[in-house]
Amino acid sequence: MLTTTGFGDFSAATAVGHALAVIEMLTGQLYLVTVIGLLIGNFAGRLKTT
Repeated sequence: MLTTTGFGDFSAATAVGHALAVIEMLTGQLYLVTVIGLLIGNFAGRLKTT
């Protein structure tokens, strides 16, 4: 996994909890990729216009 989920002090006790944790991890990665992509896209767009 590409996420930091802690040191294992707490873990999901049920399959539903585990599934929710995985969904949260994946959503966090998609959010990060989207933000970085938008920032780089805007920066590259500014370079082309100058």
